[in-house]
Formats: sequence, structure tokens, C-alpha cells
Amino acid sequence: MGYVTSAAQMPRIAELAMQAAILERGVGMIVLPGDVSAAPIEHPMLEHPVATERSRVRPPDRDLDRVADLVAKSERGLIC
Repeated sequence: MGYVTSAAQMPRIAELAMQAAILERGVGMIVLPGDVSAAPIEHPMLEHPVATERSRVRPPDRDLDRVADLVAKSERGLIC
């Protein structure tokens, strides 16, 4: 959630809200007081990239290799 206290903050807070909504698959919320929303700003949107890929967590290679060996040596079927 972003709370905007001046019009100059709006471009960056909007970018952060969009990024939060994309990465967390939810809602990006901005609290924007009426007087701030009516104020002009002097600069365009900031050019920060909005991350669209979620982080991935995976086991270490040695653990994956161990599991692959167990599966390969298995005599019965395996349901994953």
C-alpha cells in the first residue's frame, strides 16, 4: 500500500503498486487524498522497470541429482 502525500510522489508510488499487484497476484493499493489528486506534476512517469516475473525457489543441484538417481533406480512406478 502506498500513501501519497504530494503529487510528485504519485508516479513512483503508482509503479510500486503495479509491481506489487503483478508479483503478489493481488491488488496494488494507493491512498490518494483529493487535494493531492488535483495537483499538477512537473515530470512524466519515472522509467523504472516493473518486474513481472515472480522469484523461483528450487532445491540445490545435489538434492535434485539425488532424487533423479532414486527415480532412475526405482523398480516401481512413481507418481509425482
